[in-house]
Amino acid sequence: MTRRQILAWGLHSVRATITHAVEDVLELWLKDGQLLDELAQVEVLAAQAGVVVQRVPWKTLERLTEGAVHQGVVIRRRLPAQMDIDDYVCRVLNAEFHTLLLILEEIQDPQNFGAC
Repeated sequence: MTRRQILAWGLHSVRATITHAVEDVLELWLKDGQLLDELAQVEVLAAQAGVVVQRVPWKTLERLTEGAVHQGVVIRRRLPAQMDIDDYVCRVLNAEFHTLLLILEEIQDPQNFGAC
């Protein structure tokens, strides 16, 4: 994996990436076996977007995420393009949907970030 690529996992992250940045998706892995409804929906969404889904054992997902809670789905994607803060705020203010902009500084505990 290069510096311009990252792994992302979890239902919400993967679904958002497929929905809003499908051109950045390089690979998508789903757990082997029967899928719960949410994972089956991700598989359908990926197929509709033209993303090839690879079915892999749970242990492979564990290895890719170094034991993180992946919920049975992992993607390899290009890094999102960086944007100037002024351009980003302008984009948020002009969005067609309601947007929450959260600015955090010096967060050291990932659980604190998650709580925000």
